[in-house]
Amino acid sequence: MFGWLSQKKAAVVFVSVMVLLLALISSHADRPLTQSGLEGALFRAGVPVLKTVEKVSGGFRALRLQFASRDRLRRENDRLKAELSLVRNLDPLKEEYRQENERLRLLLGLRETLGFPTAGGRVMRMPRQSYTPALLSIDPEAGVRQHMPVVSPVGVVGQVQGVSGSIAKVLLITDRNSGIAALIQRDRIQGIVSGKEGEGLRMEYVRRGEQVLVGDIVLTSGLDGIYPKGIVIGTVTFVSEEADLTQRVDLRPAVDFQRLEEVLILLREAEEFPGKEPDGGLP
Repeated sequence: MFGWLSQKKAAVVFVSVMVLLLALISSHADRPLTQSGLEGALFRAGVPVLKTVEKVSGGFRALRLQFASRDRLRRENDRLKAELSLVRNLDPLKEEYRQENERLRLLLGLRETLGFPTAGGRVMRMPRQSYTPALLSIDPEAGVRQHMPVVSPVGVVGQVQGVSGSIAKVLLITDRNSGIAALIQRDRIQGIVSGKEGEGLRMEYVRRGEQVLVGDIVLTSGLDGIYPKGIVIGTVTFVSEEADLTQRVDLRPAVDFQRLEEVLILLREAEEFPGKEPDGGLP
């Protein structure tokens, strides 16, 4: 036992001093502020101990406050991260709405330019192969019927091939089975535009000697009774004289079909289309 006391001597002395000090403070709580020499000596001896205890307890308080502050900062950081994630998720959505509003605004402008009754259609499927029809989602009560032309703000898309409920099948102008009466805007040379092998379009029945230039804009002529006059079909990309009496004229479609999302269907029977250009045509 004495060995244990000798090992814990410092702790025993510390505890003894603290107990004695507390006893003295308690016994003098209700007595006048007088003290003996021994009591004064004990108080003076205990002051460094009390200061040490105060420093230790103050250090613990500071450490506790530091941990509390770190925890508060961590929670604030987590909250800011969550808000930032929400903002990042909203930004693409806002941009998507902005782009959709812009496309719909262009469609509305096209409808006013054409001056015909129209129905909107949203692309459900746009095939990679030019000979495969596209599928549109439409209003089944809109009155969409076979052979009605389908257009976009930048040009001709095709014509309705069939309707089933809220789905319309569209024969694209890039299909080899399509055919559009066309004319070159610059000098009014006429021909028939249809799809060709691979990608793109070809304008046929252009006579040799006609001056067709790369970059010429090709429009619908309105002579086929399906498309109204003056809608852009495409741009000439290649011209070559054939062995017979015609020229080979290749076109690039005005419409980027793989990026097409909304279209207009002109709700007029083919024979109802007047043979005149819409006001100002299309750009």
